[in-house]
Amino acid sequence: MATLLSHLKHHFYFYLTLIIGFMVSIITYLLTKSMNLSSFFTDPLPQSFYLLFLHNLSFFIIFSIPVLGHLYYLYVFIIIFISIGLSFSYKGILYTLLNLYHMPFEILAFSIILKNSTKKLKERPFLLATCLLLLSALLEFYLSGR
Repeated sequence: MATLLSHLKHHFYFYLTLIIGFMVSIITYLLTKSMNLSSFFTDPLPQSFYLLFLHNLSFFIIFSIPVLGHLYYLYVFIIIFISIGLSFSYKGILYTLLNLYHMPFEILAFSIILKNSTKKLKERPFLLATCLLLLSALLEFYLSGR
């Protein structure tokens, strides 16, 4: 029991993000399931995994700022999970979930940075989070058929 509590405490931001994200996505889906959402899914896709990686890596700087990072993290992931809820309505729940295999790696990477934002910068968590983001970008780009 003590190890479970230790694990939950250690990955608090990760699990909190998943729980809130699940609720926001379902609420968005329920509110928009009868709407025409074709205009929301017209953005061009990145041309390489490197561009995806650099885009996600740029958030590390903002998330590393102690108070602002937490607020911006909340804002960014609310928008992301609203988009997932819209995708549930437009593309279907199963199709959307099958294309989100990279998401846990991104959330874990960002939550590691957020957790360590109030501490002195250490190389190990930053390196682990960077590797997770690289893995996420590779999975997102190459396994999604782009």
